[in-house]
Amino acid sequence: MRPILSLTLLALLATGCSAPSHLYRLEPLAHPKGALHPLGRTVVGIAEVQLADYLHKNAIVLRESPHRFAIRENDLWAGNLAKNIQRTLAQELTALVPGRTFLVFPWDEPLTDRYRIYLSIDRFDADEKGVVVLSGRWSLVDMTNNRLVTGERFDLGESVPPVAADKAADLDRIVAAQNRLLHRLARHIARSLRR
Repeated sequence: MRPILSLTLLALLATGCSAPSHLYRLEPLAHPKGALHPLGRTVVGIAEVQLADYLHKNAIVLRESPHRFAIRENDLWAGNLAKNIQRTLAQELTALVPGRTFLVFPWDEPLTDRYRIYLSIDRFDADEKGVVVLSGRWSLVDMTNNRLVTGERFDLGESVPPVAADKAADLDRIVAAQNRLLHRLARHIARSLRR
């Protein structure tokens, strides 16, 4: 009986010693004006975001060198990163391009999208010097005529110098910079949609 009790106590103590987890989420920086947002006539779907394989972790990934990554096991995305990017992009575009309805694919509404935005992210991280990068490609497809309307490669960056003593503050600043880069991408896509 004593060995079982000792193992149980040891297991309880071991789990109690783990570091607490921190959850991070991207949020839209642009907000629609007014309390009600009527649906626009033109429906634009936001396809599921394709992420580079190394970003399929729930933990936040930082780049230690061009070929080595650090996985922050206690610093987690609050949910699926691809879906978070997809929802944030849809909310940003709703605020930036009034008169159009942006829906996150797949949706339940009985609506058909005239256009669909595809987003593929190759890099979304920060390096050891605090350079935060968002790179990949996006495209807008006319779903009615099954043709590419526009699209391009993007490479966005922002420098976030590290705060030497506080790694949690560094990560807060890195995620905030990632959020700003996603907002910059949304503004760029919005300009292309208005043409």
